[in-house]
Parts: sequence; C-alpha cells; structure tokens
Amino acid sequence: MNSFDFVLKVFLFLAPIFYWGNLPLAQTQLQFFQLGVIFLFFVALSQKKQRDLKDKTLFALGFVCFLNIFIAPTPYSRMALVNIVFLLLLYYLIVCYAKNVRCILKTLVLLSAINAILGLSQRFGLDFVYDTSSGSCAFMGTSAFHGDFQAIIFPIALYLHPLMAIFPVMGLVLSKSATAGMATVVGLAFIAAKKRFGSIHFLAILSGMTIFIVHFRDQLLRKLIMRTTIWKKALELIFDKPLQGWGFGSIFGMTDEFCWPQYGTADRLYNDYLEFGLCVGIVGCIFLFIFFCNKVKRYRRADKTLLLNTVFAGCIVASAICLSHSPMAPIFSGIGQSPRIAIVIITMFALLEIQLQGGGGEKRWKV
Repeated sequence: MNSFDFVLKVFLFLAPIFYWGNLPLAQTQLQFFQLGVIFLFFVALSQKKQRDLKDKTLFALGFVCFLNIFIAPTPYSRMALVNIVFLLLLYYLIVCYAKNVRCILKTLVLLSAINAILGLSQRFGLDFVYDTSSGSCAFMGTSAFHGDFQAIIFPIALYLHPLMAIFPVMGLVLSKSATAGMATVVGLAFIAAKKRFGSIHFLAILSGMTIFIVHFRDQLLRKLIMRTTIWKKALELIFDKPLQGWGFGSIFGMTDEFCWPQYGTADRLYNDYLEFGLCVGIVGCIFLFIFFCNKVKRYRRADKTLLLNTVFAGCIVASAICLSHSPMAPIFSGIGQSPRIAIVIITMFALLEIQLQGGGGEKRWKV
C-alpha cells in the first residue's frame, strides 16, 4: 500500500465523524475536511501518479460555480466556492493517486460497522459520543445522515461479504430514514439486475423495506407532502432566474418564500439537484446532468467487473438519496455546515472514475 492510500483511508475514516471537545461540530468537521485535503495534496506530491483524469465535466461544473459568485453574489458565495474547490481537489487526488480501491472500500465498511454498533447502543440509551435526542445518529450527528451513509455503504458491504451487510442494514433500521431505505431498494434493484445475488435475496430485503414503509406510512406521507410543497416553490424560483440562479446560500434569505404555517420555514429543499439549481440556475444543472450522463455512457461501454458494478451501485444509491435529501447542500450552502456525507459521495464517484479507467487492481470479467 502506498502512503497516499494510507493517508486517504485515515482521512475517509475520520472526516465524517471527527469532532473536538465542545467546539461547534459542523465548523470543526469542515475545517478538518479542508486541512485533510491539503494534507492529501502534499502527500500526493511525493507519489507516482497512477492515472490521468479523463472526465473533465466536473471541473467545467466548478467553473460555472466560479462565475456564479460574480453573476449572483450572496454573503455565502465565497465560502461555498472554497468548499467546492476543496471537494473538486479531493476528487482529482483520489482519481489520480489512489491505487487499491478495494482496501479503500474496506475502510468505509469498517466505519459502517462502528456506526451501526454505536447506533444500537444509542437505541438502548447508551450515548457516549453526542448529548443528543436525535435517535440513533451514531457518529454522524443526525439519524438522517446515519441512514444516508449506511445506504451508500450497503452495496459495498455486500461486495466484500454478504454477512457484512448486516451492519448497514442494522444502521438503516435504527436510523428510521425513509429516504435512505428507498435509495437502498434502488441499489438492490440494480444489483439484482446484474445477477450478483439471487432474486430471493432481493425479495427478502425488499419485503423488509416494505414492512418499514407500511409501519411508518403516516410519517412518510407527511414528509412527502411537505417535500412536494417545497419542491414546487423551488421550481418556480428556479424558472424566475433560469440562467444565473439566485446564488449560493440564497435559500437562507428566502424566509418568506419557504415559510408555511403547517411546516415552518424550510432551511433546505430536501433535494440537492433543486437546491443546486436554485443557486446556479438551469445552466449549472445541465452541466451536472452531463457529468452523470458521461459516467453512465462510459459504464455501459466498459468491460464489467464485480467491483465496477459495486461502485456504480453505490453511486446510484447516493444519487437517489440526493433526490429527497440534501447531503451535498452543506458544500454549496456556504454557511459552514458539515460536509460529512458529501465527502463519501464524492469519494464514490472518484472510485467509479478509477474503475471506468480499468484501475483498482481487480481482474476483469464479463457479467
């Protein structure tokens, strides 16, 4: 294992869960994220480059974000741009310098297991990490983020060993996150289509998810109505300024537009794509769509490996989560929120790029 892989594994293990004493959690994790990426950059200077970055669409998206701070400036623009630059740099470093994808995935599964165990202890009132009543949040700060993380890791755990999937499933159940649960079902559908696991496995887990949805149907229905109300208003605002958008963090100045007696004032859109569109307009969304299409197009042309299918499934789950939650919003909101799940998502897409280039050290075979 090269030194970059080692430092990256330590960074990925600590970045989503790091906190220090009584300091503000979100600000502490944001600073750790930025300092960690800087340290990774200096480590990379002493390493041999493993591959080049062939997909430039994400950096074209970064350029659109850069222009946005001049076209639609807000008090949060500069901080948001700094966050985006660090996230793009992390993507570049992983793609160009990471060597052993499987070992990196093992680190994320280990973190999944630790979070699941801590979440279980919180369920029984033993919380030695956070003084919180936010349910089984584990190290992730909120139960929703805990569910998001476990959903993304679920396909990876299945890849390493089916028994390892016990931990993300445990975390999903404890988090009671409908968004994460539905995203996991989407990932399972993809895995079943690739015939990695028999249909009996898919039906068994799908049945469990169905029971979960039926049990919490009233709560889920209320959330769905709230989200569709917010999304409808967000779409109206996006089409009011389709080219330039309203600027980063603009939702925090829209207390009148996103305030309803039955829901209160929304500080997020529960949809990363809409929230990004609100910030940079439809042009930025087009570049984001091109980024996704590029990945899908290259995946369809690639010689499939089990590892490629697994990482692609993790990216599908992450993309589905962003449809009804906002794990990426802390990056472009520009108010110093924690980027914990955003780090995991950008890492998954970087590992996907490695696999699309035929890296990661796994022998290729047809699926």
